[in-house]
Amino acid sequence: MPSACCLDSAEMLGFIGSTGATNTPPSLTKNRIRGAIMAAKRLPSVDLLRQLLRYERDTGKLFWHPRTADHFTDGAYSAERKAAAWNARYAGQEAFTDVGSHGYRNGSINGKLYLAHRVIWAMETGEWPEGDVDHRNGVKTRNEWLNLRAVPHSINMRNMTGRAESEAGVSGVQWRASRSKWRARIMVDGKERCIGHFDSKEEAVAARLTAQKEHGFTDRHGMPLDLDWKSKIAEA
Repeated sequence: MPSACCLDSAEMLGFIGSTGATNTPPSLTKNRIRGAIMAAKRLPSVDLLRQLLRYERDTGKLFWHPRTADHFTDGAYSAERKAAAWNARYAGQEAFTDVGSHGYRNGSINGKLYLAHRVIWAMETGEWPEGDVDHRNGVKTRNEWLNLRAVPHSINMRNMTGRAESEAGVSGVQWRASRSKWRARIMVDGKERCIGHFDSKEEAVAARLTAQKEHGFTDRHGMPLDLDWKSKIAEA
C-alpha cells in the first residue's frame, strides 16, 4: 500500500484504489468526483495548518504561530518586512475568534474562510474530515477536543439541541389545538414520522424520547444545552 504522499487526489479521497482499479460508488458521477477532487485540492494542507496555528485541546482555542518570510512575497515591501509586521500584530494572538451567522467560529487562511472545528480536526488527526464534525454538547463555539467527534451528517442531526420555541421543551412535541392533544413526531433520514397524539405532554415527551433511542439519537438530542457536558462525556 503506497503512503499518502504517493497517492493522487482521487486515491486519497477513496475513489481509486492503490492498484488503480476504481472503487467509485455507482451514485457518484464523473462530475461529482472531479468536484470533490478540486475541493480537496483547495483545502490547506495539514502541514500548513500546523505551521500557522497552535491548538490547545483543553480550551479549544487556536493561536497564530509566528510566520517566516517564505509565507509572504516581495512587493512594495520585502517579504521579511511583511513577516515582521504580521508577527508584531498577530503572532501569539488567539485565532479564529469570529463567529459567523451559522454559530461556528471561523477564520481566514490565505484569504479564504474556514471553520475552526474542521481546521482543528485536520490538525489533530492529520486529515480533513469527510463528514461533519459534531459538537457533543451542542455548543458550536466550544472546540475542546473532548467535545468534537467526526460523524456522518445524518448522525450529527441526531445530536441537535432543542429549539427555544418548542412548547414542551423537547423538539418534536407540540400542542395540537385542533385535536386538543399533544403530538409527537420525529425526523429520520430526512423524512418526518408521526409518533402519535397524546392526552398529556408527559406522554408525548416519553414517546418522543423512546423513538429517539430506537433511531439512534443521542440522549441530548432535542434537549436544552447541557452545561455539565464535560463530566458526562468523561464518564461515558
